[in-house]
Amino acid sequence: MSERNRWSYFKNICRRSSRHRLASLLLAAVFMMTGTMTSSAGPAGSSQTPVQSGELRGVWISYLDWNKWPKDYDGFRQAVDLAMDTCAANGMNAVFVQVRPDGDAMYPSKYFPWSKFASGQQGKDPGYDPLAYVVQSAHAKGLKVHAWVNPFRITGYLNRYSDLCSTNPAVVWANDGDPANDRWVLLHQGEYYYNPAIPQVRQMVIDGVREIVEGYDVDGIHFDDYF
Repeated sequence: MSERNRWSYFKNICRRSSRHRLASLLLAAVFMMTGTMTSSAGPAGSSQTPVQSGELRGVWISYLDWNKWPKDYDGFRQAVDLAMDTCAANGMNAVFVQVRPDGDAMYPSKYFPWSKFASGQQGKDPGYDPLAYVVQSAHAKGLKVHAWVNPFRITGYLNRYSDLCSTNPAVVWANDGDPANDRWVLLHQGEYYYNPAIPQVRQMVIDGVREIVEGYDVDGIHFDDYF
């Protein structure tokens, strides 16, 4: 499809109802990137197309992927290696790895509980450092790793309030009897979010990012919130 037709398609789907606008925008972005990638990557099956200087070819590895991966160390490593092999074989040079989807962490954190998508249960230590192995495996395949963070989301798809562990800051603040922090977490349309207007919340987000960049050889940090 030509660039003009791709852009027309993008504008058309953006005119859909607000209920479906987010999904439309995401699908449009994927469609446009896929079309661009296909037009520049050569014939089908050509997985070793040279990456131009400064060109970023990345894919997103979300909590939905983490959720499907085995939780034991050996099974996890095999799943991660397969994912990185697939990315490299298809001409990628970067992965955007979701490391905090719901106020949790895919690594041992001083500020956030273990993610249920890393260990099967929020707050449960899987017995190894998943993010450390992801970085190791990706770099071994020549892939850069960008840590993808949802800074304010606490619950969402596959993660309900009942799934939160007792050490989750949102649960701690809700049960500590201190009215001063009652607005640090907000309930909006059935989901819970950290309140970005609160300085202590913003500092917690900053501290969480700092521990990632100081503890892991990541190549970038990406913020993502769309509520």
